[in-house]
Amino acid sequence: MKELDIINENDANYAMHRTNLDQKKALQEERALLNDGRRGEAYRRHIHNIVCIALYIVGLIIICMILIRAFHFLAPEKWHWLNAEENQQIERIIFGSVIFSLAGRYFKKFNIID
Repeated sequence: MKELDIINENDANYAMHRTNLDQKKALQEERALLNDGRRGEAYRRHIHNIVCIALYIVGLIIICMILIRAFHFLAPEKWHWLNAEENQQIERIIFGSVIFSLAGRYFKKFNIID
């Protein structure tokens, strides 16, 4: 208890010791924030890459559907492997994706959705 009585808050040594502790804590907090920011940026980059890959895959699927639909439209009937219902489903998907794309461009152009 006597040791604590010796330390006075007004003492210069106490103030210097306290300042050093505060600086160490501040540096630790700064490093933690920077590391957290790096992790957050890496996470965003990974999500961005995943979304880009997914968009390419969806785009390739839609292109394949368009090619299949064009083939069924142009080729003789004996070469067809899809029935009328399956052809209609492909048409719906293609039409829906075109409408969705146009709506997205419209919303983006007029800042309706951020």
